[in-house]
Amino acid sequence: MKKVLVFSCAIIVLSLFLAGLVYSQSLEEIRAQVKAEVRRNMGLDEPVKQRVQQQKRVDTPEKTKLQILQEVALIAMLIAVIPATIAKIKGRSFIAWWVLGLLCFIVVLPVSVYMKKLPKPAQVPEGRSAEPS
Repeated sequence: MKKVLVFSCAIIVLSLFLAGLVYSQSLEEIRAQVKAEVRRNMGLDEPVKQRVQQQKRVDTPEKTKLQILQEVALIAMLIAVIPATIAKIKGRSFIAWWVLGLLCFIVVLPVSVYMKKLPKPAQVPEGRSAEPS
């Protein structure tokens, strides 16, 4: 039970870290926009101000490749929890199945659903292995 709690906490911390990486770029963009606005208000960027007024369009921020990659990685990490949880319920290692789910979710999900549940050590007769044959 302690291992599951530790692994769950580690995954949550890692997910929060990746979410912070995704939004750290937007904080830098906000700082740059504030600096540019202050410069325009002080009259330091007058030619830029005139060009912006001539264009008369609203710029929408575009996502960078790094932001898209970070979001995909975060989603993949969260989706990989599904086969890992199913495998944990059936007596397998959560971390091993989480890594497998991260690498190849499409194959690992059906395998984790259809695999047999391991018997608990008390249910195994003496002289026999707990691993299914």
